Amino acid sequence: MKKWIKITLSIAGGIVLLTCAGEYYVYKNYFPKEPEYRI
Repeated sequence: MKKWIKITLSIAGGIVLLTCAGEYYVYKNYFPKEPEYRI
């Protein structure tokens, strides 16, 4: 039972990390920090 909990937690953690990395990548690429692009 504990083994399955560890596997589930590691999979969930990996998904969270991938989601955060993906959002950061999109933010850096599609929302540049030049003043003329700020809303």
